[in-house]
Amino acid sequence: MWPLILAGARAYAPYIVFPFAVTVGAVGYIFETRFRNAEKWQKTTESTLEQRSDRQLDKLLDATEVGKLQYRDVMPETMFDKNQGYKRGFTGRSIHAEETSKDS
Repeated sequence: MWPLILAGARAYAPYIVFPFAVTVGAVGYIFETRFRNAEKWQKTTESTLEQRSDRQLDKLLDATEVGKLQYRDVMPETMFDKNQGYKRGFTGRSIHAEETSKDS
């Protein structure tokens, strides 16, 4: 008889446990909302995106004075330059800003 009872309990466990879990969760939620300090859970700090946008607005003094979009030393010219360092070509030879790679 016990194997039959255990097999039935195993098959119908979600139907038996789920209503109890919902009841316990609802009671816990009601107690938490009724007894917690609402001021403690209010958002007092601004988000990271808001902090970043404020910092960028402070940094940008004049929108018309933007740097030139020419070749910069920190940006590689090609995909192959990216892994070799900022001023190195694919062959490893040093490339100056006004010079182009002869291999490409």
